[in-house]
Amino acid sequence: MRIFESGAILEYLVTRYDNDRKVSYPHDSTEYWETVSWLTWQMAGVGPMQGQAAHFARSAGEHIPYALNRYVHETRRLYRVGAYSFSGLSSIDEFPPVKKWYYALLARPGFEEGRNAPGPDRFLKMNDMSDEELKEVAASLGTWVLDAMKRAAEA
Repeated sequence: MRIFESGAILEYLVTRYDNDRKVSYPHDSTEYWETVSWLTWQMAGVGPMQGQAAHFARSAGEHIPYALNRYVHETRRLYRVGAYSFSGLSSIDEFPPVKKWYYALLARPGFEEGRNAPGPDRFLKMNDMSDEELKEVAASLGTWVLDAMKRAAEA
């Protein structure tokens, strides 16, 4: 069996292993379908937008204002579910419900181990970095992305 795409993998894991319904709901329940709706929203909406926002903010190799504004602002709008902002790049503090959810996950047994696989998770550390420190991280990631694109073009 081959399962790919994050939503399909999550559906499989829940169906296969969450028999006690610790993180899911029965398939015929209203809660199940609401969960499916939010999962689909993440995969089809916020996930792609956030990925593009991160690319143009951190890895593009050049500053493209239209692309940066488009993806950063759309990501913000999706996280706020309606509100729109023209401010700069955000931290988790800008989205209190997301922060509350994330810290609730951190308190769950086993989450820490998964969060740090295959290597240490940098999210919380990056959230506390200065703009200058983030630019250094972005520069190294940008170089990595551009080098990979160059190798792919030469192949």
